[in-house]
Amino acid sequence: MEFETYKKPKKNNFWLIVILIFIGILGFLIYTSFYNPELGKSVYSITGNVIGFNNDKDSIKINAILTSPEKIRVNGKIEKIELKILGDFIIGKENFDLNEASVVIDEFDGWIISGKNNLTANGNAKKVFVEGIPINPITDKSDIKVIFDNDYNYLKLTNFYLDSFSYKTSGSVKLNNEKAIINLEKENFKIENFRGNLEIAGNRFELNGEISKSNLGFIDIKAGTIKNKDTNNSK
Repeated sequence: MEFETYKKPKKNNFWLIVILIFIGILGFLIYTSFYNPELGKSVYSITGNVIGFNNDKDSIKINAILTSPEKIRVNGKIEKIELKILGDFIIGKENFDLNEASVVIDEFDGWIISGKNNLTANGNAKKVFVEGIPINPITDKSDIKVIFDNDYNYLKLTNFYLDSFSYKTSGSVKLNNEKAIINLEKENFKIENFRGNLEIAGNRFELNGEISKSNLGFIDIKAGTIKNKDTNNSK
């Protein structure tokens, strides 16, 4: 009579397989992070947690139509300011006492603060037009002093820079020519390194330009990616 000898399976084989799988995953992550990052982006995009904007690695195009902030301050150079201002204001040495006036300011350098209804500004400009009439500087080589502390009902800034800006708001944000559209409902809107245009008319606030990164509600954005903090709350 022959007896078969029972051999207990070795546990070493199981742990060997686990170790090999771990090494494979680690090697893939290192490869996609340092040698082929585009492959990593493609894999992550399958999960829906990251959406790659491969053609816009340095900046993200943004168009946002939101409710107006309580206050926004811009420091530095602004290519053009267009506004409808109420009451008297000072341009150069001229004091204008008008019920309402359309003002255009070219190559402004200074600061401007826009609130819900009030606008304050202090700076210098190359050219200023009030109701289409040019305001002449004191000399041909001098700039024009611009001072405002007035109510207003319309403001547009063209080609200016904001290092950072944030507030809670509602509205729609379109990224990279509508590759992604995010709707906010009394949620955080934060942008960094914005370059572009701004328009305020009543409670309507619009931004058009480019940013380096942002936070929109539950979504973190950097040039090239959108990362969801909580995919269960996506809109």
